[in-house]
Amino acid sequence: MLSNPAVTVAIPGMATVDELNANVAGAANIDPLTPEEEAACQAVRNALGTQFCRRCNYCAPCTVGISIPSVFLFQGYLNRYGLQQWPRALRHPAKPRPGPASGAARANPAAPITCPSAR
Repeated sequence: MLSNPAVTVAIPGMATVDELNANVAGAANIDPLTPEEEAACQAVRNALGTQFCRRCNYCAPCTVGISIPSVFLFQGYLNRYGLQQWPRALRHPAKPRPGPASGAARANPAAPITCPSAR
């Protein structure tokens, strides 16, 4: 990935020393992607499209208390990974579901990207 001239910064996530070591090893490998790896990356791009939540939190705070990034995260688990029961189990059953935002909730106009919550 780092050999791609279009990539200027890589921000990998890690929580353990093993993950850190895997990230360092990945960064050390400057070989170009194989055609199979390119096809796998393209499949992910096709699945995500151009409108997906990057969890930037520019849509927060919601004026009616909805955790908008969580809604999009759960949508991804439902639609992309087939985990229909997992996000439903996380929603607290005693917590009331908010009604329509009645125009009160709007995306942050300072957001640098087009966010699906603005629709």
